Amino acid sequence: MRARKSQKGFTLIDMTVVFVVTSVVAATAIPSYIGMKDDAKRSASRSIAGALASASANNFLLRGKGLGVAITNCADAANLMLGGAMTGYTIQPKAVAPSTLELCTLDHQVPGAATAANFAVYGVL
Repeated sequence: MRARKSQKGFTLIDMTVVFVVTSVVAATAIPSYIGMKDDAKRSASRSIAGALASASANNFLLRGKGLGVAITNCADAANLMLGGAMTGYTIQPKAVAPSTLELCTLDHQVPGAATAANFAVYGVL
């Protein structure tokens, strides 16, 4: 009596099931990933706008002690950031009167999306 050889490997049905399951997972995951990228861009803009608002408040206090920088326009807020203006971001110019609080807009232009975030700036001379 001859010994029967056992064959090892996957059947066509096994491979088809794996392909179908992988396709379903990819079809549901890819749109979520794209949505996360957009959320990350918006979050980055909000984060920088928050940093600008905080830096502006600190600058307002420092100006009272003779330190800090003058802010007469929203665009001057870029000078408050360590390293200067942020690459890819623009601050919409808008006059800011001394000792007043003005709402400014930060724009981020990236391929496929544009985000904007607001922040407050204190005017100081």
